[in-house]
Amino acid sequence: MHQTTYAIDQGNSVTKAAIFEGSALIDHLRVPNGEESTLLEWIILHRCRGGIVSSVRADSGKQLREALGENAMAMHTQLTMPLDIMYATPSTLGVDRLANAVGALSAHAGPHILVIDCGSCLTVTYLENRALIGGSISPGMRMRYAALAHFTGKLPLVTPQIQPVQLTGTDTQTSIQSGVQLGMLAEIQEIIQAYCSKINPLHVIVTGGDASYFVPRLKSPIFAEPFLTLMGLHEIYQLQIIPS
Repeated sequence: MHQTTYAIDQGNSVTKAAIFEGSALIDHLRVPNGEESTLLEWIILHRCRGGIVSSVRADSGKQLREALGENAMAMHTQLTMPLDIMYATPSTLGVDRLANAVGALSAHAGPHILVIDCGSCLTVTYLENRALIGGSISPGMRMRYAALAHFTGKLPLVTPQIQPVQLTGTDTQTSIQSGVQLGMLAEIQEIIQAYCSKINPLHVIVTGGDASYFVPRLKSPIFAEPFLTLMGLHEIYQLQIIPS
């Protein structure tokens, strides 16, 4: 009988979690940070034997792990990994990027993989022959909106537009939406094209909370995987608890 385990990704504003039975993802949950009690009740309901917690918060998820109990494993770069980390400063590598890389390797074959995460930050992670080489980091969509409001005297904080954004903004709100969302779309598309011009074939995987806006609008052939980080965390957890 397969064990039931959890994988938790605690981000800057939202915590995402998945329940796995063996290798199968059987349930998932997304809660705003500060509502961890809902998450704990959900995990208790599933009678999980243990799991892994990845966090970008200052305490690295310590408070959440303590609430989960002694079987809650912390995600960090020193755990056994199914890939080589070629990043020049592995101690500063985001655990979410590392989990994405592991999830990508388990989901797609091929020597060259590009992972694009449209979350709080827009991160790009390039994998070559089962090695994490590096990539890029820039502000995510909501961070760009917040920066315009914070660093200017008169520009308002605009809500992201889920529907198609008009190219030519006809007022301040639609002009900001055009600049932020179409600008970010152009950035993603250009990054993909730059990699594709040097590497062929290249598997491109897009994930993250804002991926649903960008994926239908990207011209390049890509794979969308909304649970990539959680899948990678589960793979990493299994490597630690199953004897080699």
